[in-house]
This record gives sequence, structure tokens and C-alpha cells, in this order.
Amino acid sequence: MKEKTKKIIKRILGTILVLVVAFIIVKILYENWSKLKDYSFQFNPLLLILSFLLLIIYFLLSVYGWKRCLKLLGIKIKYLKTAGIWFSSQLMRYIPGNIWFVFGRTEQLKKEEFPREITVLSSVIETIFILMGSATLFLVYILFILKQFYLIIPLIILGLIFLHPKILLPITNFFLKIIKKPKLEIKIKYWKMLLLYLYYASIQILEGLAFALLVSSFVKDVPFLILIAIFEGAWILGYLTFLTPSGLGAREGFMILLLKPYFPIEICVMISLISRIQWVILEVVIALPIILIPKIKSKKLKRKFINNN
Repeated sequence: MKEKTKKIIKRILGTILVLVVAFIIVKILYENWSKLKDYSFQFNPLLLILSFLLLIIYFLLSVYGWKRCLKLLGIKIKYLKTAGIWFSSQLMRYIPGNIWFVFGRTEQLKKEEFPREITVLSSVIETIFILMGSATLFLVYILFILKQFYLIIPLIILGLIFLHPKILLPITNFFLKIIKKPKLEIKIKYWKMLLLYLYYASIQILEGLAFALLVSSFVKDVPFLILIAIFEGAWILGYLTFLTPSGLGAREGFMILLLKPYFPIEICVMISLISRIQWVILEVVIALPIILIPKIKSKKLKRKFINNN
């Protein structure tokens, strides 16, 4: 009963958060509409296309990243099959609860006779490295803002120590116990942890770059490197709220706050909205063919078999 009550409270708080952010966004746009109309926007279709292409590449590389996480746990599965499961589970992130994407993965991998615990653990490992990659970029940005550049080297050393399995796994299991998730009981070599971290840090840069190109396609003189870090910061802060599906509302709110020193408030709101729209469009456009094509082929094969018999 307590768990049910907690879920209800979490959903209520999540809904309130989304509504509050939506109200603030509408209010800002309403009060600054005249400024928005007078703003000298630019439109660069090439940068917009590049942004979409980079984000598509990011999604495809993320699929490979999860495939590597599965392989660490002893599961070998073809890339296209992995892509179908990954993209369909991404769409489930928009269902309230923030756990449905994992449920979607476990149900689909169960058909392949893989244990539920392994699927959950692979999603945990994936999330840990995404968070670490995003956090690294955001921390470097914070040090840049504070002008504490000398702390970058100690930060790298601490990061390398933290990545050691004997340190990372116990800390991870401590937090997993708090949120009532299965603990990681795996043996991973240190160099594999490093490679996985570097992989995810690299593709998070690619994700941030796609965002910077998107902004550059309609706003002049954007701080490219800062935008990469801001996107990762907004993503990680939105994710860690744990209140809304796919950080909906929370990510936009944090993004507006982080962008405010660099752009007028109404432009910050526009950027946050356009970024979310881009993500939703691509997730749906890529996911639907990957999910539907195998099903259509399966139906055709069944019809062909029935007709032949």
C-alpha cells in the first residue's frame, strides 16, 4: 500500500511540475511576444539538417552502447534486433512512471529467453555511463564558469579512480538498494569500464553538438561549446528529478535557467521547446519503421505459408 501511495504522490508531483513549467513557458511567451517577433532570427537549413543527422547518429550509437552493455552481461544479440527493442522502449519513456522503458525491454528480451534481471542490469549500466558522460561535460562547464581550470586535472584523476569496478560497483549498489533495484553482481575489467565510459562521453558530446547546431540554425552567434555542456546539464538535472517521464518539463525548466545568461528569456524558452520537439520527432520517425517493418514481414511470411498450404 505504501508503494502504491508513493507512486501516486510521485505522479501528482510530476504532473504539477509539468503544469508549472508549462504555465511559466506560456507566460514568458505571452509577455515577451512582441520582443520575439522583433528578434532577428536567421534560418540556416544546412545546420538544421546537420543537427538532425547528428542526432540520428547519436541514437544509432546509443543502440550500440546498450548492445555492449548486454554483451558485458553475456547476452549477444544482433544490432537490428537491439535497435528495435531500444527504440520501442524509448517511446515508453513518455509514459508516467520512468520505469516502463525497462519493462518494455524485459518483455521483449523475455521472448528471446533472456532473464529479466539481466535486462534490468543492462539498463542500469547504460544509465550509469550516460549520466557519467553527461556529468563530466557539465562539470567541466561549471569549472569554466567558476574559472577554476586547475581543478580539471584532479577531476580527471578522481574520475579514473571512481571508474574502478571495486569502487564504482559498491557505490552503485548502495544507490540501487535505496531505489529498490537489483544490485550489480558482475565482474568487469577496469579497462572495459574505461572504454565504455569514453564511448558514452564521446556520444554525449555528439548529442550536445546536435543541440548546438539546432540552435545555430535559427539564432546568431551561439557559444557552441557552452551549449553542448548546457544541454547535458539540463538533461542530467531533468533526469535526476525522477518525477516526470523522460524529464518532460524538468529538462525544459533547467535548460531555460542555464541558457538565461546567454540569451533573452523568450529565446531560451523557444530553444527548450524546439529541442524537445526535435527529440520527439526523431524518436517517433526512427522507431516506427524499426518496430513495424519486422512485424509486416512476419505477417507476409505467415500469409505466404498459409497460401502455400
